[in-house]
Amino acid sequence: MRKFYLALLLIILGVFIYSCSPRYEVVYLYHPPKTTEGSKCIEKCKIEKINCNNRCIKERNKCYKEAVELAKKIYEAKLREYKVEYKNYLNLYRNYKGELWEWKRRKAELE
Repeated sequence: MRKFYLALLLIILGVFIYSCSPRYEVVYLYHPPKTTEGSKCIEKCKIEKINCNNRCIKERNKCYKEAVELAKKIYEAKLREYKVEYKNYLNLYRNYKGELWEWKRRKAELE
């Protein structure tokens, strides 16, 4: 029993000590170079980044447009399929109603 309490005490102390430890955060500070070559390099990188972002936006918009067009095509195909199935259903329902009316008429004749 004593070992149990000792183990429990060690666990509680371990948690307490761990919770009091400092939290580390890594922060990066970038300083631009002071030479003209470094400034030119930074400007070149900025322009490349802007161009890359613009290409990315264009590609994403193109992808969205293609997805919308595909969705419209699929929707139209499914709508046509639905209309065909609905017409078939209406025909079957009409036949059912006719047969039901006929059976009710026969039943009334027999009574």
